[in-house]
Amino acid sequence: MRILIVDDDPLIRDLVHTVLRQDKTNEVVVAASGPAALDILHHEDELFEMLMLDIEMPEMDGIELCRSIRKLPDYKTTAIVMLTRKSGLSDIEGAFAAGATDYITKPFDVKDIQPRLRIAQRKMRDDCLTVAREILTDPTFENSKALEFTMETPIRITDVEQHTDPFSFGNYLSQLNRKKVGQSVVFAVQINSFHRLFSTLSPLEVLKILVEVSEGISATVKGRRLLNTYFGSGAFLFISSSDALEDWQNIGKCLNEILAASEAVRAMDIGSDVTVKIGRPFRPASHRNQRVRKTFNRALVQLGRRAQVGKSSA
Repeated sequence: MRILIVDDDPLIRDLVHTVLRQDKTNEVVVAASGPAALDILHHEDELFEMLMLDIEMPEMDGIELCRSIRKLPDYKTTAIVMLTRKSGLSDIEGAFAAGATDYITKPFDVKDIQPRLRIAQRKMRDDCLTVAREILTDPTFENSKALEFTMETPIRITDVEQHTDPFSFGNYLSQLNRKKVGQSVVFAVQINSFHRLFSTLSPLEVLKILVEVSEGISATVKGRRLLNTYFGSGAFLFISSSDALEDWQNIGKCLNEILAASEAVRAMDIGSDVTVKIGRPFRPASHRNQRVRKTFNRALVQLGRRAQVGKSSA
């Protein structure tokens, strides 16, 4: 891989550089600050396949740098791994919300670095469609082949607050310690009649609805921690602070009100409102090795139960 390491600590830069150069096929470039890294990215002719960013840096921290990198057209889908001494939920969530793929906590085991980078690179390349938000207002993309996706395709839309891809979401979830698991809840959101919407609307319109749902939840739970991902078939997964458990029914009501008032949705001639249902929030699974799979599966089960409740009351 061609890798850029950004860290203001020369000892860390040298250590990571040495570890990665043990694989002779790696090409490693280093930068001591965020502005220096952006200068390299703007002027290098050959693209980097992996970026490693320290979170705590003067002048421009790693989260701000990550957000700036994701705005560059050539780095929308490049794997970004954060290096950090911080373990607070807000810092880590901020990194993933800015577009990070994974994070490694200092001090780290040098043997773990290369395998983690390989996995991150492969998953970012293969597992998810990444779409730049700016194309949603560009009519020339209406019939673009770049927007060909199936109903089941996981999608990440760049520049949407608190939104990430399923692989990065899983990385965040899997690395929570027991205390942080106890401070968090997960819930799923399903767009109702999504099969009909998908078959009726253009890809651009489907993407606009995904943005409205993601941002609608962010507005509804404002002030709480939040990270979300869209994993296909009209379903989102959200992780938030534990107080969302007490207010989950109100979250669904508020989100449907936001969607009913959305100008973007009203502009689509679909004959009915876009609505969602929300599964009951629950704690993530405590066992780290099985947490992602069990949490995703349980979220879908909770949605299924909500669907049954809706049929029973109809």
